[in-house]
Amino acid sequence: SRSKWFALLLFLFIGISNYGQTTLISPTGDGGFENGTTLAANNWTAINSSTDSWTAGNTPGVSAGARSAFISSTAGTTQTWTYSQISTIQHLYYDVTIPAGESIATLTFKWKAQGEGTTTSDWDNMRVFWGTVADVGLPVANTALPTGLRVSGAGAISGMYKLNSAAYNSETITLSGTPGTTYRLVFSWKSDGADIVNPPAAIDEVSLVSRLPILPDAAP
Repeated sequence: SRSKWFALLLFLFIGISNYGQTTLISPTGDGGFENGTTLAANNWTAINSSTDSWTAGNTPGVSAGARSAFISSTAGTTQTWTYSQISTIQHLYYDVTIPAGESIATLTFKWKAQGEGTTTSDWDNMRVFWGTVADVGLPVANTALPTGLRVSGAGAISGMYKLNSAAYNSETITLSGTPGTTYRLVFSWKSDGADIVNPPAAIDEVSLVSRLPILPDAAP
């Protein structure tokens, strides 16, 4: 009967949808900065300039859990969600290996940042980069990553995350990769050579889930 065919198709769809997916970054673990009080304890590596820096804590507030990652000009025991330097770039990265057969990955994260600029001006903003470890290389403070590795979703303004700091915003980006290859996910905060317009970037609940290419895109 038609109802039996529908039930069978639904069963097959659920079975396929739950097969061939791997959580590479958990939003309640490393991606939520919940496995320790530092970025390193959550397997993130920060490449910071001399003063402004990526750090972990709850100063900007959190979208879930106890901590987020954010730029601070006072990243010691007393943290502020501020930046104080011009002409600087700070990077925060995480390495993952794409499992066999799973060539598509869905990245989701929560973000907020003010900075300055208009819809197209590249002044103070956060950017996201994705590429093999060989292509990205080791990020260097105050040096921009290659434009060709930049990725963005619907929440970006001309590929930049800025001008929206009142509350956390949700973002989803579909990525591709070669199974068995290690990739580097990078969040970069940049300030230009003039004015400072606080607050800088904050991120939370970073999730990266790889899957078989036949499955439809979906946020985890």
